[in-house]
Amino acid sequence: MSSVTHSIDWLLVVAEAEDGGYEPVALAATPLEAEELARADFARRLRRLEQDEDAGLCPHLYRIWARRQGRYEPAGEILL
Repeated sequence: MSSVTHSIDWLLVVAEAEDGGYEPVALAATPLEAEELARADFARRLRRLEQDEDAGLCPHLYRIWARRQGRYEPAGEILL
């Protein structure tokens, strides 16, 4: 994930599927926390699949959006 160098209000972690679907996952305070939350979400989805449960969408990446001074901008991607 690219580093966030400017002051941020928070980061939004969004799971994105190859077909264009997306699902908000969590809010994070730091890029490291955003990565940890994305990895935990991916692991949870895998566990649900292993238990023959519906895991929701199948993310091919997690996109991070930053909120800075009331504006939203891309802040990076996490590929798992």
